[in-house]
Amino acid sequence: MLGSIQRDYRRDSFLDDLDDIKTRLDDLERFGITQSDFIGGIDTKNPVYNVVEYGALGANDSGDATTNQQAIQRAFNVAPDDAHVVIPEGRYYTDATILISGKDHVWVTGPGVIRPNGAFPAFTIDDTSSRSTEFIVIRDLRIIGNGSTSTGILVENTNGNGVREIRIINTEISQCLKAIHVNDDSGTHRIWIEGNRLTADDISGSIGIHLESADNKIFNNTIRGFDEGIQVDGASTMIGGNHIFMSPSSSHDTVISVRRGMSSSAYGLTIVNNYIDGQPDDGAIILDSQGIRGVTITGNYFRITQNKGPFIVWEHSAGGAYDIQDVTVIGNFFYGVEPDPSVAGDKTNSITMSNSQTDGSDQFHFHSNVWTLATPYSTKQDTIQAGTYAGSYTPNPMLGRILTITLTGNISINDPSAADKGGIGNLMTFVFTQDGSGGHTVTFGGAYTTGWSDTGNTANLQSTITFYWDGSGWIQIGGQSPYM
Repeated sequence: MLGSIQRDYRRDSFLDDLDDIKTRLDDLERFGITQSDFIGGIDTKNPVYNVVEYGALGANDSGDATTNQQAIQRAFNVAPDDAHVVIPEGRYYTDATILISGKDHVWVTGPGVIRPNGAFPAFTIDDTSSRSTEFIVIRDLRIIGNGSTSTGILVENTNGNGVREIRIINTEISQCLKAIHVNDDSGTHRIWIEGNRLTADDISGSIGIHLESADNKIFNNTIRGFDEGIQVDGASTMIGGNHIFMSPSSSHDTVISVRRGMSSSAYGLTIVNNYIDGQPDDGAIILDSQGIRGVTITGNYFRITQNKGPFIVWEHSAGGAYDIQDVTVIGNFFYGVEPDPSVAGDKTNSITMSNSQTDGSDQFHFHSNVWTLATPYSTKQDTIQAGTYAGSYTPNPMLGRILTITLTGNISINDPSAADKGGIGNLMTFVFTQDGSGGHTVTFGGAYTTGWSDTGNTANLQSTITFYWDGSGWIQIGGQSPYM
């Protein structure tokens, strides 16, 4: 009896599912879309161009390289706008780049494998002398390069008419000097690189993704084994959800670099929720140019597997005035290597800065990060610093905005260094406590505007004063609390 009830329930459920499917199909047909419009994920309302029909041979034979390149190029040349070019299963050697130019809304799909047989890109997406190239989608392909001389996909704007809205999705690119390279042209914009698998095997100078243009998105890619994972030389780029794993190389340069050694500025960069893993010689993330502004680094997991470069490096090796501002590093997890117990302080360096800003308007914001087996960069601005001092003292508000100082003698308070001011609006609160002798004076340097008084500075009493940085000096906020 129970078995009969179960069979009836399953039958009724199945019939309900059929009714639901029929209802959905009826809804689609009301919008002019029929079941026959979709075959294998390709919208057959648009024309489909299969490269095999134009003579391509996916026989994994290097002797077919010329035939394959000419056939595949012919398919692209005749394909109109709003077309699909299909490279079916097989391995296609080529002896020249496959050029996609002067097209609008063209989809290129696999699952075929392209094997460039020389020092040229597998695909080049470019404009023509009379027309832009826009809305090109490359997906579900595989590209196998020939090592140190080839590029997987090159995007450029040779003629100045624009290359925009390019999507590279779910494609596997291996053994290339550069897997994806977006060239330095003012007309290449809005490149979307998502869900790809990019790998190399210890190719010197190799880069997974090299972006020289602006307004790009790099999401959910796996990037492994390159000398440098992502190099960003443009502005307004989002890098999120990537797994950048630099092994199997035992040594590489860096994981992500921003405008390295360039004299111009980068701005509007977001590095969020990435898994960053490796053994970088120079540092996991390097921000290095004349100017970098509006950079947010948040929610990332850093794992450094050898005690080499630090997690994040700010440096300036380019010409011109140093200008790095408005940087936020929040909510990251930094995991270093087990320290050598025989070496004092042997932990992975966290953040280093060089040639720091001189105008004090850095606007650095560091907090809520977690440091494991690494030297913390204690820029939690709610941290309380404590110490016993006399003589000359130079505060560093980047190590905490509240400075509790026990006075054992007279003290002179200097201006923080340019790199440590923390940006316009940053605060410092001094809490001075006289020791058991008392009578010690406090003198503030010329950078401070204050009405400080030593009145009442007897043994064991305490006084507090707060300043803010206005870009040129430290201005007292409110009144000094009297010694009490």
